[in-house]
Amino acid sequence: MNIKFDSDIILSMNLFSDVTSVMPRDCINFEDKIIFVVNQGQAGLSIGKNGMKIKMLQEMLKKEVIVIEYSDDPVKLFENIIRPNKLISGYITINGKEDDNKKATEYYTLLFFFLYEK
Repeated sequence: MNIKFDSDIILSMNLFSDVTSVMPRDCINFEDKIIFVVNQGQAGLSIGKNGMKIKMLQEMLKKEVIVIEYSDDPVKLFENIIRPNKLISGYITINGKEDDNKKATEYYTLLFFFLYEK
């Protein structure tokens, strides 16, 4: 499955990379916020000391910037998404035979939307 990014997403990802020196894995753009997913161990580097890099990005993009650290483990990824809350136990199940990757991506996006909706 090929993932295609539109020009706004590509520009946002490149700006994020220029400011933070971290290339994001993914970017989800909402009207009032933008979520960047970075590789494991790169969240702190991308946020910067006292959140300086994120504050700079927020000023440049004119929206809230959220950084999520990726994990191959779906439960750990979910913990990273809901942070600072703690996950006691959790399961992520995606049922379906047709285009499971597309379905997973839809759930992933919906999860971000509901967790970060104000």
